[in-house]
Amino acid sequence: MKCIGIDVSKLSFTVAYPTENSYRLEVFQNDSKGIKKFITSPGSDAYYCILEATGTYINLLVYMLQEAQIARLYG
Repeated sequence: MKCIGIDVSKLSFTVAYPTENSYRLEVFQNDSKGIKKFITSPGSDAYYCILEATGTYINLLVYMLQEAQIARLYG
């Protein structure tokens, strides 16, 4: 299973993609335009997304991941 870590803040979210020896970081705006850019980025649907529940800042991201059928939610 491939996993990426997503750190969400009010205005942006940072995605840590695993590489062979480390991680590659990419920053996206935390709005519908930035989330669409992330969802359509190469390989984004090949990963499990792991993010911290940071209040309401994750709501739009989780919603759009679910709508794109990328989200895999575990309780």
